[in-house]
Amino acid sequence: MAIDVDPDADRGRVLAVLSTTEWMHCHDVAGTLEIGVVVASSALSELHRAGLVDRRETDRTYGPDYEYRRREDVQLG
Repeated sequence: MAIDVDPDADRGRVLAVLSTTEWMHCHDVAGTLEIGVVVASSALSELHRAGLVDRRETDRTYGPDYEYRRREDVQLG
């Protein structure tokens, strides 16, 4: 499914860097985009609620609780 997300908004930028095969957490996204971790985490949560990304729990004692990847059926454009 093609989606219409503003590519310059936080959600659009985060969605654009997410892989459909590799899992990323908020620290990965924040480092890639050079944005704050809170901003990345918030955008990832919004994308998950919108059904655009898959989410799984991590087994880390410390650090992010979730990892995300873009759903394969989500096409940017």
